[in-house]
Amino acid sequence: MKQYRSALALVAAASLAVPVGLAAIPASAAPSKDLIISEVYARGGSKNQPFKNKFIEIYNAGKDPVSLEGKSVQYRSSNGPKASEVAPLSGELKPGATYLIAGNSNGDNGADLPPVNATSNLALSGTNGVVILADTTTPLTLEAGVVDPEHVIDFVGYGTANVFETAAAKYTGRNTNPGAIARTSATDTDNNAVDFTFNVEVTPGTVPWGSTDPDPEPSPDPDPDPTEPVTIAQIQGTGAASPLVDQQVTVSGVVTGTHFTGGFNGFYIMDENAKRTARTAADASDGLFIYAPKLSVPGGDLAVGDRVTLRGTVTEFYQMTQLKDITVVERTAGAPLAPVPFTFTSDADIREAYEGMLVAPQGDYVVSDNYQNITNYGSLKLAYGKTPIVHPGELYNPVTNPEEWAAQDALKTTMTITLDDGATTNFRNVTDVPQPYIDLTGDARVGGPVNFKDSGVLLDFRFDQWNYQPIHPVNGADKASEPVTFTNTRTGAPENVGGQVRLASFNVLNYFTDLGEDEAGCRFYSDREGNPTTANRCTVRGAYSKAAFERQQTKIVAAINKLTANVVALEEIEANSSVDKSKNRDEALSKLVAALNADAGSAKWAFVPSPAGVPEGEDVIRTAYIYQPEFVQPKGDSRILTDAAFHNARQPLAQTWQIKNVESDEGDTVVDTFVTVVNHFKSKGSGVDDGTNQGKANPDRIAQATALKDWVAGSEHPVFLLGDFNAYTKEDPLQVLYKAGYTDLGEKFSLPKTYLFGGQVGSLDHVLANEDALEMVTGATVWNINSVESILLEYSRHNSNIKELYAPDQFRSSDHDPVIVGIKPLVIKGEPTPEPTDPTPSPDPTDPMPTPDPTDPAPTAEPTSGPTAEPTPAPSDHGKPGLPGDPSKPGLPITGAEVIGIALLALVLIGAGIVLVRRRSN
Repeated sequence: MKQYRSALALVAAASLAVPVGLAAIPASAAPSKDLIISEVYARGGSKNQPFKNKFIEIYNAGKDPVSLEGKSVQYRSSNGPKASEVAPLSGELKPGATYLIAGNSNGDNGADLPPVNATSNLALSGTNGVVILADTTTPLTLEAGVVDPEHVIDFVGYGTANVFETAAAKYTGRNTNPGAIARTSATDTDNNAVDFTFNVEVTPGTVPWGSTDPDPEPSPDPDPDPTEPVTIAQIQGTGAASPLVDQQVTVSGVVTGTHFTGGFNGFYIMDENAKRTARTAADASDGLFIYAPKLSVPGGDLAVGDRVTLRGTVTEFYQMTQLKDITVVERTAGAPLAPVPFTFTSDADIREAYEGMLVAPQGDYVVSDNYQNITNYGSLKLAYGKTPIVHPGELYNPVTNPEEWAAQDALKTTMTITLDDGATTNFRNVTDVPQPYIDLTGDARVGGPVNFKDSGVLLDFRFDQWNYQPIHPVNGADKASEPVTFTNTRTGAPENVGGQVRLASFNVLNYFTDLGEDEAGCRFYSDREGNPTTANRCTVRGAYSKAAFERQQTKIVAAINKLTANVVALEEIEANSSVDKSKNRDEALSKLVAALNADAGSAKWAFVPSPAGVPEGEDVIRTAYIYQPEFVQPKGDSRILTDAAFHNARQPLAQTWQIKNVESDEGDTVVDTFVTVVNHFKSKGSGVDDGTNQGKANPDRIAQATALKDWVAGSEHPVFLLGDFNAYTKEDPLQVLYKAGYTDLGEKFSLPKTYLFGGQVGSLDHVLANEDALEMVTGATVWNINSVESILLEYSRHNSNIKELYAPDQFRSSDHDPVIVGIKPLVIKGEPTPEPTDPTPSPDPTDPMPTPDPTDPAPTAEPTSGPTAEPTPAPSDHGKPGLPGDPSKPGLPITGAEVIGIALLALVLIGAGIVLVRRRSN
């Protein structure tokens, strides 16, 4: 009897003495076992797919014709429970014959199906779903754990479907991955995972396991194949396609890689006498992929080093030459071949000359991208050379230097190649297979050197790209199976930037203490067991559950407490009052400081409270400051720029600071005060695209930079503008600030980049200093603890794979890297007051005392009692406060050892005949 299980049924059966989740078909009502589903193709019309329409194929495995009248094929979503589409069948199906039902299409890609027996609107999902062969045309309901056995002839649940036979079949990849799930034989074992496999070759109207003729009569031995043996090079030819396509050939070679598991369903061979010197486009490759999903080999499984003679048909599978319909004529054991040296080239014609060959890559390679491809398909992007690919906006402005920008942008294609895992597994859907290349050691970091093992890699073209393939599929649980090693570039602490105080900017990736589970209707992303991790398009943007929040906070705390910074400007921390008006705006900030102090074991950190004038309707994320009172103290309240330019961004937050414990002698002039303004400009992901290759909303960021520039204009303080500007170093918004006299410390100190996007590294996070602030800078660095690490190490991906990839450390605590700047107070040495010996002579009337330069008058002294009222800003002044005592000069309030005091001291020193020369550094 056929038995059906669901995910729920498996849990119930494991926990109860009575297996209530199993429903058996009664023998008296058992339908014919002769009809089976033989192939399900659910990706028709998508990019890379061979056929335009989806289809379901059924097969008569019996010895007698079967009437299809009154029967149907039905489709139910992975969660169901009721079938959403029904395709009635008709006619009679002969023994060994197939019946093809066309479904809908995802697009116009691919060829038309061969003649079909029925058409339908079956809208199959390309990753997860349930296909039912029923003896009725009434839509069936298959509840999780309950099946209507009276009408089910056969069915297959695939992907994450919650009903299936014993275990769900795996539909590897996504809609752009060619392939179908097909039966392995005509025998139905009532186990979808066993009966069906993923085949990249789609065979509508032909059963995937071989001949449809039942029990054929023995026939006399065929005549010997008249085909003369050919070489691999003759099969490959010197062009993009083989000159022998669709011809049957006999060829010999040495096995260089075996990939019978993981989805490739085949192996590689290479000519034993392959050319080992550099090749040109005029050369033909000596390597070949053999597609053999059901290979029978005399003497057992093939092994690398075996010498084989094969007979098969030449085909081009998505521009990769291969052999299919394989017969092994001869096989003998032997030693593996040495790989052929291969020097990187972007010339596709030269790469063709190595297609399918075992190669030893020459020269330097680094990891260039460990983000999207590794999470989906277990592959890394490598860059040829010693550095990853840099975003063109870091080097050129696309408006003033469009040709240079375009040339740099092209490098992400011309100077990279994919290191694949030798499989088609989609790790978003398949979570019980260990993730390759990524682990808690953090070896595969962007920018980290890649070292190829002596065994070499296979160069092939599949998935519309050139790849290095391992000689066997990588086992993510065994690093020895990887074809490379990585030079680990992690550091336990940032570089020393000097200075008495260190200032940092850090985007903390949506640190929210209000959780998704507390918000009504908030959806969530989940781990592989269905446990919520992060909020999904809710008001809150961070962790969904307390457990996820604790994992997030642990990483952020570890990062900040190891930053060596004394003042940290934060971006993407929750503004609690914007989420819940009844809450204090600083709740998340306060909790972060409490966690930092608990980790440090002392009251090491404090936060700057929100000012009284908080703008209405601000975003749910904000900017903020935390600091260490032992080293600095805030002077006065913080200020928020409430300009209309920031209607779609976070408002800048300014604070004046005074450095504590400055060593100086009597008579010295001390500048120990500076101003910081933390920013988080509009993102590049939404808004108007002005067509300048600077992302969306570039005009908004230009307006925000202009408002910021005007707000701080005229300040005679050392001013640091820092934060996440969502603009690369040479882009328009930062040009506004450069023209206003600000220097980007990332560019000045040639710092590492802070962000990875689209396989390119660049800096969206910056610290800019005005001329006075630049004098205080002792050094700067970027601590690459986040952007270069795989997202799989992030708290949000906890338990997304069977391999443990979460650690309570600083690595991948965010998606941005912190920037750190060393600052020293300026101490200008003065002449000590001499000991009086003789009465001071009167000044020589012929040598009058110099008077101050009339163009540099001494400012009016600041009142010593009572706070200075902040003037109401005019709309044209962008809401900027005036300088105390001098409302004609726009800027930020000056406190501490202020310009006023310096000017008064300067007058005294001038009166004493001492002239101070202020030194500035370029």
